[in-house]
Amino acid sequence: MVFENINAGKMFLNRMYGKYNPQMTMVSKEYLDSEVISKFNVSFEPASVGIEMDGRVSYAYLGDYRVNAKGTKIFELSLKGKDLFVCLDWGGCFNDSRGSHNVKDAKYVFRASSNGGGSGCTFFVLPLDYKQDISEDEI
Repeated sequence: MVFENINAGKMFLNRMYGKYNPQMTMVSKEYLDSEVISKFNVSFEPASVGIEMDGRVSYAYLGDYRVNAKGTKIFELSLKGKDLFVCLDWGGCFNDSRGSHNVKDAKYVFRASSNGGGSGCTFFVLPLDYKQDISEDEI
């Protein structure tokens, strides 16, 4: 992940836009690099909340998600956050069925894939208490 740190007074704005990025701004109280952001990394097992995923979880961060007045999606990193930002990496031979398509009631979902659809990332923002139930009709 590439960080474009913009000092905005008391906060740093980290714009994450581009082909394989989540199309949102990550906000932090300190300059972000790979060492600093690792403090917010948490373990996340998709099956524990009822999400079927074909891929691997690259990272999951604690924080708070919101949309500002201009419509910009913002994830503010916080160890006391109420949301979870998850990146799922997936890939295959031009098979668009990779990743996860069954996440219901997520606060944010963005799927970034190659032009052929064979590899990419799916980004989710879920509440910490998220639990997805599957009915018999969906099986």
